[in-house]
Amino acid sequence: MDLRCQHRQGGPWVKVLEAVPAMLVIYFTKTVFAYAITAPLTAASDSYLSHAGTAFGAIQEGPYRFFLLPELLWDACRRTVEYAPLFLTTLVFYLFLSPFFSMLWLHALASSAALPEICRAAARLYYQSFKIQLLYLTGLALVIALSAFAIYLIRAIPLLPDDDRTTDLVAVACLLAAMIGSLYLLLLYDASTAELLVSENGIRSVAVAFQTIHRVGRILSFLAWHGLLALVAFAGILVSGWAEASGVDASVIGLLLAQLLVFGRMIARGRWLATLV
Repeated sequence: MDLRCQHRQGGPWVKVLEAVPAMLVIYFTKTVFAYAITAPLTAASDSYLSHAGTAFGAIQEGPYRFFLLPELLWDACRRTVEYAPLFLTTLVFYLFLSPFFSMLWLHALASSAALPEICRAAARLYYQSFKIQLLYLTGLALVIALSAFAIYLIRAIPLLPDDDRTTDLVAVACLLAAMIGSLYLLLLYDASTAELLVSENGIRSVAVAFQTIHRVGRILSFLAWHGLLALVAFAGILVSGWAEASGVDASVIGLLLAQLLVFGRMIARGRWLATLV
């Protein structure tokens, strides 16, 4: 069934509210993947810090104990590598599912069809969405690599006056340029996936989106909503830190508040995406 004939009526907030069932499916699925991805990292970091602390204590005990350091660090690295397969497998699986989540979300915002029909429509456009995601990740990796290479050149080659302050300012400028480039790519990615609902061709969607994203109103809307996303994310970090430093009851409350903030971020991002469909 062509979902374009079932286009959802109403303003952006109406689209967001009526797309909540699909958002809940995405939220719970992503929460499971987030736990599966972060749990190995947490276990590996705890193991590494424990062994690093033991090694540091051995160094402090006397000069002869220093020879235990390579063995202790090797054991810590070995324990870290044990968690790598699970982490990488989960991450790759999530990246392969991410295009489906993107199309499911956009279809839910744009169409008034039932959730099973929206899932089938999202699966039909999976390959084209995957191509857009691949282009986005390639561009993002290129931006990060160029920024890191520029900072390396600044540090390694004396192109600037021998002044640490000037060098640090140029390095910060490189990081800001990388951040601006990353935001531009995210804007292009969002517009391309939204255009995919109409064109149903990944490459054509990117070309059309590139011609339309430079409107001042769209850029300001993108910056405003993602600024709100950054504030909500920062609030989530504060709540998580408070919960970790508190007792059991406070940790449970903090976890619930943090998850509510995560879903609040989804609502804010959904409000931005609703302006594109």
